[in-house]
Amino acid sequence: MNTISLKNVRFKFLLGLSLSAGFLLFTVILILSSPLKFYKINLHIVISLFFAVCIGFLLRVMRRKFFFGHALSFHRAFSYEVIVQFIQIISPLFPRRAFEAEFLELNDKVDHMKILSWLSLRSLSLFFTSMLSLAVIAYFFFPGLIFFFIAVTILILIYNRKILVSNFFAFSMMIIFAFFVWGTELFFFVIASHPFLPDIKKVITLYVVFTGLYEFSPTPFALGVAELPVLVMGTNFIEIILIFHFFRLLIPLSFSLLYLKRYKLSASDFFSPTLIEILSKRKISQENALSSKIEIKKVAIVIPAYNEEKRIISFLESIKEYFQQKRNISDVIVVDDGSNDTTYETVKEFSNSFPLLRVIRNKKNEGKGFSIRNGILYALNNCNFDAILYADADGATPIEELDNLLPFLMNGTYQIAIGSRRSSKARRTELRAFSGNIFYKIVNLLAIPGIHDSQCGFKLFTKDSAKKIITKCMENAWAIDVEILYIAQMFGYNIAQVEVKWTEKPGSKLNLIRDSLKMLIAVFRIRSRHGGLMKDA
Repeated sequence: MNTISLKNVRFKFLLGLSLSAGFLLFTVILILSSPLKFYKINLHIVISLFFAVCIGFLLRVMRRKFFFGHALSFHRAFSYEVIVQFIQIISPLFPRRAFEAEFLELNDKVDHMKILSWLSLRSLSLFFTSMLSLAVIAYFFFPGLIFFFIAVTILILIYNRKILVSNFFAFSMMIIFAFFVWGTELFFFVIASHPFLPDIKKVITLYVVFTGLYEFSPTPFALGVAELPVLVMGTNFIEIILIFHFFRLLIPLSFSLLYLKRYKLSASDFFSPTLIEILSKRKISQENALSSKIEIKKVAIVIPAYNEEKRIISFLESIKEYFQQKRNISDVIVVDDGSNDTTYETVKEFSNSFPLLRVIRNKKNEGKGFSIRNGILYALNNCNFDAILYADADGATPIEELDNLLPFLMNGTYQIAIGSRRSSKARRTELRAFSGNIFYKIVNLLAIPGIHDSQCGFKLFTKDSAKKIITKCMENAWAIDVEILYIAQMFGYNIAQVEVKWTEKPGSKLNLIRDSLKMLIAVFRIRSRHGGLMKDA
């Protein structure tokens, strides 16, 4: 399938930075000595600002409805806009593109390419209109910069020429809607500013800067931070800015509260990728959500290993014994991650007595994530199996626990089954259990809602789900577990969490503080990387 790349994400970042820097510059220009004067705010101003926000909001809904046509009802487009704006304002942590994709995929009539086109064209139209807006500001204050913004605009269009050629009509309509949205809001904004009309330049400047920050900021809270200098020092227009953004918050918030009551949601549900699924009162309808039983005759096992000469053989012996009893293992693949001990040689020697065992070696130490990907891809290309398991080399989870995971995949309800250490069967130190619980709660909130233990190294996949997920993974270190589950949820796979026996083994290479911080950073990286639709979903 031919896809449209979202290359303009980089432009979005740079434009956000330029808008922020531009704000600091214009703050110096706009600073006046007068304090805030809310007593000047009369009913005329309030009504004008309210209309500006309402009409802008409705035009955004109409833009989405026009693009998708009959594939998306007006009610669903309206509901979606409410939630997205609420999350955009309130939660700087939420991956908006993932949310957008998940909502739109719920409609069976909307295909992947339509969604991807929408995301691409929407971003591109925002770049285009924002650059022209910055050119308007430059005309007022720095005429020499007009040519710079025009040049950047042309470069953006050239850089995205493939999108423009294939979607020229849709892009044109996006631009028209964008001008209607921004232009209508600006018109009412100017009307609201009538008492200060002689300073029309400043009115337009403030609107463009703050609205631009609102649209492009990767963390919408930056909007409030940017307003702070103006708040402290005061201007003739900050009162209007504050009321304008108050309505921007109030309107989606009001509807969001209605949703909370109507659907008996909790506040935390607004951070869940499944929110629109809840609001639409329907389950994800995807080919991934199987309903018929499947037969799993053979399981391939992937074991990443780094300096495991002292621990891995006992685990391999248990797998060998398990195979002799069950006969349901096709291959055991050990991926030596550039060990500087005798791990590779030790496993190679053991393979002489265990024909199912294969050992491959990374040229250098790449990380757990790289080794898992390498092992699974090797299995997909060279082995015949129905399901694939990856397990930690220390054997903290006994291979016999595979018997507890397999039924969940064989009944057809789940495509993934993962081990969970949240039970009395798990044996670990209090410090590790405590720090782990904190980490899981944070990761649960930020990335993979509903998953209680993302890091247990004992995960089973159907062959199809493994193939689809692993080709999207890019993490090389410990965060591979989070990335796999994040992508799995985006694809709509059902994940079974199965309590397993787990015993903390001496010699662990995990540093609780250092690696936990790295993984939290990785969570944001994963969200940023997979915030939109996967390329070949």
